[in-house]
Amino acid sequence: MTILLFSNDGSSTLAGAINSTQTNCALAAGTGVKFPNPIAGQGFTATLIDAATGLIKEIVLVTAISGDNVTSMVRGQEGTTAQSYLSGDIFAHQMTAGTSSSFLQQGQAFPARPVTTSTPITLTNSDGAVMFVRTVAPAATSLTMPPGPSNGQVIRLSDGAGNFQQFPITVTPNAGQAIAGGNISTGAVVLQTNHQTAEFQWIAAANTWSFKP
Repeated sequence: MTILLFSNDGSSTLAGAINSTQTNCALAAGTGVKFPNPIAGQGFTATLIDAATGLIKEIVLVTAISGDNVTSMVRGQEGTTAQSYLSGDIFAHQMTAGTSSSFLQQGQAFPARPVTTSTPITLTNSDGAVMFVRTVAPAATSLTMPPGPSNGQVIRLSDGAGNFQQFPITVTPNAGQAIAGGNISTGAVVLQTNHQTAEFQWIAAANTWSFKP
């Protein structure tokens, strides 16, 4: 999951032609500062538009920019097709349907994932909040954090049945990961307080989940 960044008035033109497979491009001199500057796990959407007709459009996900040069972008996003563009064509940081759909809207239900059994589970990168409601044959449960999380990704684990003390959750990092903070034993965190909500945030530079009980 990429964390999206935003800026105001992010608009420029291409300083050179690009083909449909290039993942880098040069922008007009002095305009790179108009755009966000993503780090690992971050990015921003931009729309390429042909200046001649305004009819050829492509959405890209920019994951790295240096000065006036986009050094990494994913082409053909949100159902658009990667195409060739000329020097002077438009490169604009605009709101897109995909960006809007990624926002949490008022009234959206929480948690995103209820867990009602005591079967060991491994989270996915789409999990943001998990509530344990183990009321039928509850037992101590193990949970493994997701592989390949995005920098800054947050996961919240909650006790919806009020039985963490009797049936604790042992949270284990995925391969190559660590957990720092709180009640840690052999690389795992044990959640054992009734009605507890614990928060984990991924710090990519340290390959570590920062844990707040």
